[in-house]
Amino acid sequence: MPRGPSGNVSFTAKISRREAAILDEERARRGLPTVSAVAEAALLETLTLLESGTAPLRRRLAGDGPSFVATFRFDPAVLERVRQAGHRYGLTVAYILRAAIGRLVSGAHGPTQTGT
Repeated sequence: MPRGPSGNVSFTAKISRREAAILDEERARRGLPTVSAVAEAALLETLTLLESGTAPLRRRLAGDGPSFVATFRFDPAVLERVRQAGHRYGLTVAYILRAAIGRLVSGAHGPTQTGT
């Protein structure tokens, strides 16, 4: 997998149109330059919880509608961490990515009003 000028590597995954919209909405909300940056941040947040045992990895699909293959650009170290976690837990990188997107839509990326 060749590196681009940024040093990031390409990763492709099939995601739903709704998941793509969530990434775009989150990109605007966080002021990040690309949806890849949002996806990478969501992956890091999810990995931190997964590796600490704080939260189980649950995928809440953001939308089951039409899907397409999307290409993301990730830091190679982040992608390797995701691959290692996937190997450890028997999950694909795409599954972990979709779980991370699901955490964005479910509000699981921060405390709720009830503090849980």
